[in-house]
Amino acid sequence: MFALPTLPVRLDLPLAMFFTAMATACLYVGPSGLPQPADGLIALAVAAMAVTNGFRIQIPRATQPIAVITTAFIGWYTVVQLAWYLDIGQDQPLAFLPAVMRLFNLSVFLTVLGLPVRYGPKILPTIGRLARTILYVLAAVAPVFWVAGGARQTLTFNNPNQLAYYALLLVGIATAASDPRTTTIRTTVTTLLASGALVIASGSRSGLGALAPLVLGVAVLQGRRGLVAAGVALLAAGGAIALGFGETQIDRAIESEQGFARGYDRLVLYPGYLLTGAGDGGLDRFSGMAYQAEIHSTFGQVLMGSGLIGFGLFVWMHLAMIRAGGWPAALSLSPAIVYGITHNGIRTTELWILFAVVTLRAVTAPSPSTTDTAEAPPGPAPSSGLGRASVPSWTVLPGKRDAGGATLG
Repeated sequence: MFALPTLPVRLDLPLAMFFTAMATACLYVGPSGLPQPADGLIALAVAAMAVTNGFRIQIPRATQPIAVITTAFIGWYTVVQLAWYLDIGQDQPLAFLPAVMRLFNLSVFLTVLGLPVRYGPKILPTIGRLARTILYVLAAVAPVFWVAGGARQTLTFNNPNQLAYYALLLVGIATAASDPRTTTIRTTVTTLLASGALVIASGSRSGLGALAPLVLGVAVLQGRRGLVAAGVALLAAGGAIALGFGETQIDRAIESEQGFARGYDRLVLYPGYLLTGAGDGGLDRFSGMAYQAEIHSTFGQVLMGSGLIGFGLFVWMHLAMIRAGGWPAALSLSPAIVYGITHNGIRTTELWILFAVVTLRAVTAPSPSTTDTAEAPPGPAPSSGLGRASVPSWTVLPGKRDAGGATLG
């Protein structure tokens, strides 16, 4: 029923490592919050691409504004973390690890931006097909874990929320990377179903809520085809919940979702950090609070960790992507944005891959399936098929890595 992704791009060792890292990111062997084996593999891929590129960061020119905003955000967050580390954190060996992981994710973001320059424009739909295939495989094995016991499944993750977040990020990547001119109704339905099945398996209400805007958006913007896909996905979700797959999560006490149980009140009780940020870690500074962990929200943790300055850059980065890509970009980002309101996933590598793929699709017209040309044909750029009137065109001649690209550093 599901075809394995073809590879219309040149598969060298760095790209093979990158794809393998995406496929094995679901394998958690260490504690949550620390690097996992896939992170090491993707680090090797990034390093290999950097070496073979002569340590030059080559990205499409049209992506530079978003790349600059993103770099500014990571740079500011790193400065805040370094300031805290030099002040009171030197006796804590892992105090600077969050900054290292953010710099690592920035390198992943910039590397993915440069993939079309290195491998050609067909790399983007190839990434989309890989993301869909991972969803299909995980959804296929999820029933085995259900039979093994427990209403809230983790599969190979450490907790159910990680499974839900991974599924949401992959469906976002698949949506952003897909060429809407060639995406069939079957592909749309199966992708939504696979992601929904994994979210339901995790028993995450927040995950279902985060998936809903994408499903409804597809229904509205893709017309009758989207309505069919959304209808099938919603019926499947309702049926699974009726069978009790999400029962544990749905029946959880409402008070467990309250902000004071997740650290949101830290923003009010410690206003001195709101301008410049408190960095990550150093929770002994908030020893009077019952919730001794990072704020349970991507946006809340960014606000507390990097202050209004960093938070403004983070929001600006999202708005820049949505402004460049229109509704397709907003829909692709919506699962991560909505889930990030109630769960913290800022250091998850797949989130930064999603940011890069959304940025590339926002500034890149879907590439022709038969030929690659150095210039777009005269006249308006083709419609994205998802509600945008037109998008800027950008293609790369095979073998000319600087075509359409810009070098940073």
